[in-house]
Amino acid sequence: MRIFKTKKDGQEQDQAENADNREPKVWADEELHLYAEKRAYRRIPADLQARVLYGNLIYSGKVTDISENGMFINTKMTFPVNVVFLLVILVNDSVIKVPIKVKRAVRSEKDHSVNGSNGIGVELVNTPQGYLDYVSDCKAAA
Repeated sequence: MRIFKTKKDGQEQDQAENADNREPKVWADEELHLYAEKRAYRRIPADLQARVLYGNLIYSGKVTDISENGMFINTKMTFPVNVVFLLVILVNDSVIKVPIKVKRAVRSEKDHSVNGSNGIGVELVNTPQGYLDYVSDCKAAA
């Protein structure tokens, strides 16, 4: 510990400089923003059956969260990042076709089932109004 003298209002005061007694550094909002969520829209939980139309094949999956701009789809199949294809989901007895672009793939070493954490995070391309209405309704209900 180091002790030094300071003058305050014309009087000398002893001040101890000790790392344990110092106030913790408070980060400015700009610094905290660096560690904030990267998503532009808040995701909400979902439970929608999905079909992925990739090439000449159809794969099944389950949409587990949604937003206005993206979603996560649990699926056994791994798709290449940045590929664009069509997703078909059933929403309120209506079929909605959503063009999607794969942004990330998640593959669990332990669990290779649709119910696990395997799947793809996707960005929506040319989002249909019916889907946006559904997301809006879900957010209002939450």
